[in-house]
Amino acid sequence: MGVVFCCVSMDFMPIRRYLTALATPLVMVERAPDIYGLNKVMLHSREMVFQAVHYLAHLGHKRIVYLGVENGQDVEIQRKNGFMEGVRAMDVEREAAFYPLTGYDAREGGEALRRYAESCGLPTAVVAADPVMVGVSNYLYAQGWRVPQDVSLVSIDNTYAPFSTPPLTAVDFPVAEIAQNTVRILREAQPEGALPQNILISSRLIDRGSAAAPRKEEGGLG
Repeated sequence: MGVVFCCVSMDFMPIRRYLTALATPLVMVERAPDIYGLNKVMLHSREMVFQAVHYLAHLGHKRIVYLGVENGQDVEIQRKNGFMEGVRAMDVEREAAFYPLTGYDAREGGEALRRYAESCGLPTAVVAADPVMVGVSNYLYAQGWRVPQDVSLVSIDNTYAPFSTPPLTAVDFPVAEIAQNTVRILREAQPEGALPQNILISSRLIDRGSAAAPRKEEGGLG
């Protein structure tokens, strides 16, 4: 029926040239750098983090920390941009912070929050991808801090989030919607010379109770 693939690197370009020379329909899914001329069903990475910040700010949080990977890849740039857009839109930019990580690692997530808390005090809310949030949750538990009474957590991707202790409120990775749109594109007969279809999928926030209004001492826990 066709070829479906995911790409996060410009190293894909030589393969793209080979695939586009074939008669087989192609669809790129999930997220990618700026590779043009292909059918795409893409996840709105920037919006995912924006949603998390928007939700927490509406609960009353200002000291929101985003533990984000900083490796130059497009998805990470988009997620950081979503965080910055969110804190500006909700007018919490002065107290919110981006804390860079080198990878999606649970141990690094816990260590990053420890370092941040020791230098700036514990934030009232943390946003991070699911693997990173595992380390964050473990660190908070080891220190005796409670979720969400002391610190609220909103995870990104909703992969490990349902199975964490406690289960985490998360911005969902809409796999079903991506798959449905991909299959639809492959099934539709596209006339020769037709423009590629580009579909951008939004996500939804799933509330599992790991985020609540901050404690009255909005300055955070030191």
